[in-house]
Amino acid sequence: MGKRVLTIAGIIFVIVIIGGIIAANVYRSRKPQGMPVKAAPAEARDLSTTIMTTGRVELAGEQEVTATTAGRVVAVLVQTGDQVNKGQTLIRLEAPDLANQAQEAAAAVEVARANLAKARQGARPEEVKAAEVARDQARVSLAEVQKKLKRTRELAAAGAVPAADLEAAQHEVARWQLQVAEAEAKLQALTAGPRPEDMAALEAQLHQAELAAAAAHEQLAGTTLAASMKGTVLEMTAKTGQWATPGTTLARVGDPATMQVRANVAEADSGNLQPGQAVAITGRAFWGTTYQGQVARVAPAAVTRQPLQGSETETTVEAVIELAGPAPLLKPGYSVDLKVTTASKPQALTIPFEAVQEEKGQRYVCRIVDGKAQRAAIQTGLENELYVEVTAGLQAGDQVILNPTDKIKDGVAVHPEGEKK
Repeated sequence: MGKRVLTIAGIIFVIVIIGGIIAANVYRSRKPQGMPVKAAPAEARDLSTTIMTTGRVELAGEQEVTATTAGRVVAVLVQTGDQVNKGQTLIRLEAPDLANQAQEAAAAVEVARANLAKARQGARPEEVKAAEVARDQARVSLAEVQKKLKRTRELAAAGAVPAADLEAAQHEVARWQLQVAEAEAKLQALTAGPRPEDMAALEAQLHQAELAAAAAHEQLAGTTLAASMKGTVLEMTAKTGQWATPGTTLARVGDPATMQVRANVAEADSGNLQPGQAVAITGRAFWGTTYQGQVARVAPAAVTRQPLQGSETETTVEAVIELAGPAPLLKPGYSVDLKVTTASKPQALTIPFEAVQEEKGQRYVCRIVDGKAQRAAIQTGLENELYVEVTAGLQAGDQVILNPTDKIKDGVAVHPEGEKK
């Protein structure tokens, strides 16, 4: 009986030992062999490259209503938010002095125009006749005083009159000689017509008067401030009784349909920026909503500026983004985030950016072939911050090692972390 028990115990012991050996072999066969590595497959996905920047919403069509002349605000006819039409009066100013100046300038134009017209028509017959009569009367008077002078000389020579009488007679003759000369000159001017230089002077006077009248009228027109476009009153700062000086902004009018975004793109990204590229527009003020747009214009030159005193200068290129459709939540002045798609390719063969290595200008990856690392040269195309397109050197499904260390050499046994057999 005792021997049978010992025999059974021995058999059980042998079975346990054999089972342990078998279990150990099975465990070793199931345990992955080689260095553990992080890996990812080469796979097809839609790939795009983007530029991230910020911008500010503005209106392409916007009018700053500013005073062009000094005056007191006497009427504010619209308020912020009102819809206005082109040419609609928004604000009226009062400037009495300008009205008087405009009237005086208009009267001066009429006088100058009348003088020029009179000169062009020439002398009227009655004016010529009157000039002839005046000349003849002057000649008769001259003849009479000449006779009187002759008699006075004779009497003075005889000592019958004092020398003063002779001197007075001589002065009288000289005066009438001048009168005759003036009358003859006037008659000649009337019959000969206006001289070219006189006409030029009259025309210049009229032109000067017209310019002064136009300036006065323009200043007077500046007391009525109107909308230059159809749109919405974005801001109305004018108040009745306020004194406005030239250059004072009293209101802003804009057309919401002309909403756009102006952005300054960093120099490093600007080389990929082109008109027509798609843009996704997001912002804190309309969280959860994305508006679409496209690059409308790219500035032909970069601008370098210093944002803050003491800070480093930055070079940017300005771009204007137009909206693809209505954007009811956008408002002029909002700051927005922009995602510009500079290039895209559907179903490109890609690998994670961390898998790509480079040596002497040649890009390569470490792929896993039959449980061993194998270096493979690749050619790449489109890439972004996460993935790189592989145009040659890999096939879909190939496993590539991420961030390979110096220990990863050709032929080294490796296995992806988390792999089970």
